[in-house]
Amino acid sequence: MKSESIEELDVVEEFKSLLETDFEKEFYDSILESYNSNNNILKFQQFACSIRELLRNILERKAPDDEVVRSDWYQSQDREKGLDRVTRRERVKYVIQKKIPDEYIEKTTLIVDNTVKKYVKEIDKLSKYTHINKGYFSKNSDEMTADMERILSAAIEALSLINEIESDIPYLFEDEIYKTNLVGCIPGSIDILAERVFIDEYEIEDIEFLNIDDNYIYMKVYGNVSVDQEYGPKDDLCNIPMCYPFSQEFKINMNDFSQITFDLEEMEIDTSSWYGED
Repeated sequence: MKSESIEELDVVEEFKSLLETDFEKEFYDSILESYNSNNNILKFQQFACSIRELLRNILERKAPDDEVVRSDWYQSQDREKGLDRVTRRERVKYVIQKKIPDEYIEKTTLIVDNTVKKYVKEIDKLSKYTHINKGYFSKNSDEMTADMERILSAAIEALSLINEIESDIPYLFEDEIYKTNLVGCIPGSIDILAERVFIDEYEIEDIEFLNIDDNYIYMKVYGNVSVDQEYGPKDDLCNIPMCYPFSQEFKINMNDFSQITFDLEEMEIDTSSWYGED
């Protein structure tokens, strides 16, 4: 069978753009190189198997065994035998909620179930191409290319799904975060902008998940803070209202999710607009 390069397919680069580690990118490049340099018709089946294996590695990186089994919600049927076997469903569940207990986030049950179904559906689409039957050997080059696109499209859907649900973690704590009074967290560094600076209001625009350990969930908020900058004496006051972008790292106590701690030293306020640096 004549080897056909697949680099011109849009899905080839699209899938690569979703890979995050050097290992995953090197693995993927090797898969493509093997396919392009192999004239054996079995290279198509090998490609499908390798892509599925790459996805398995990615899911295990995002949900390592030792982290999953330490989660309060983890229940293994093999624990009595001294074994801790992590299922695909449990890995997806970990990507969604990390070590956060079920009783705190009741709504994740449905989210986990729906996400697992969608993920398995995409993996099943890919898996069917790993099997070989009599019809396999009658496929021509165009049919192989079309199937190749279907394989990578399924892989893109599966990986995009995992990446998207991971980015949703902060929004499980929206209520607690928005209740926190960030005005009191504004550092004194902006005092240098005027004789007197007063915080008027702030608005949170985005929340980013950073990390999690056994004690805390680490996140970061982004938004805008409105201030009044006052100059001159009270009887000849000049007030200039300004709005500046800010970001602030914080952590949530794993034992009490109502405890949100902000590190004032990590508060960053971009005052470049005041100096005409926009």
